[in-house]
Amino acid sequence: LRLQEVSTVQREYLGYWGSMLLQFLFCIGPTLGASTKSTLEGWLGTALATLNMMLLNNAFGPWLSGGAYQNRIEFFDNSTGSLVPTSKWLPLCNNGADLSFNRCFVNMNTALAPDAEYVKAMVVLLDFILFVFAMLTFGFNTNVRVFSISTHAFYVMS
Repeated sequence: LRLQEVSTVQREYLGYWGSMLLQFLFCIGPTLGASTKSTLEGWLGTALATLNMMLLNNAFGPWLSGGAYQNRIEFFDNSTGSLVPTSKWLPLCNNGADLSFNRCFVNMNTALAPDAEYVKAMVVLLDFILFVFAMLTFGFNTNVRVFSISTHAFYVMS
């Protein structure tokens, strides 16, 4: 058995394995009808989070283009032999390369973020808070809430 080399585009989707496992575990039901209902609720939650993120990206597109940290820094990890970039949104402290956590506030490296990026971060954080509030306030099923909030948190952090 020979393993095939994964392309760069395919490698980007490997980060979704955790989400796919969550989808699978939350969607198993005792009957086909229950599994289908859970699957559709999970899809609806994921779709709501995706639509909100698309709205955020399109409404503030020119201003937020490239994320809040456009000039991101990449580190070469000798143990894995790959480049480890900081977040697309902010210079995070737990980027896998620098584990010193110096000058960190809410997991953001304050030494690398100018003032303009704080405003962008606050817009994204406010959007996240409003989205979570809306999901918890409206009469959505628990499964829709779990998928929408977890997917939106994943989008905001990536």
